[in-house]
Amino acid sequence: MMDWHKKHLDLLSAVIVNEFLFWYEKIKNKNDSIYAVALILDEDALTAYLAVSTWESLNDKHEGNKWEPSEWLYTVDDGDVFNDLNSFVKLMIKHYDEDVIPLYEKGFDYNEERQRNLWMYTEVLKEAKLIIIKKFGSIIDEIVFYLSILGDHSIEIESSKSINKKSEILTDLVNYRT
Repeated sequence: MMDWHKKHLDLLSAVIVNEFLFWYEKIKNKNDSIYAVALILDEDALTAYLAVSTWESLNDKHEGNKWEPSEWLYTVDDGDVFNDLNSFVKLMIKHYDEDVIPLYEKGFDYNEERQRNLWMYTEVLKEAKLIIIKKFGSIIDEIVFYLSILGDHSIEIESSKSINKKSEILTDLVNYRT
């Protein structure tokens, strides 16, 4: 089943870059800047949505929630972005329905699929960040990209360390979560 995940890396990367660009331009036009991008996953690492937070929103809208992406205000609604993450989530659910559910009859351990999903999402955020850096330069290194699953701080720590270069903002996230 890892083939399915590898096959869809480029597509998922493209939709994440697409959503990031939507927010980056919109926020830049407001003279604000993004400090963090979180791909928020459900507990099974099946469904996902992208959330971004800015320095300005941290100061006036969600003070005290710097590293709580489920509290952030910037997420894409249906129809905001063509080729968004929702289109990919539909593929994930179809994969789950057609390829994973039948395996339960054979005693399938979903944790294996969950690990593949986490691997895929982490790799895609790495790739998306590299693509964005090529477009905008090293200023993007000042933005922390990571996975988030409510209540599972180890995912946030591991993914953020894997995706980002060492920086003050990365250290801030890791220290907050440990």
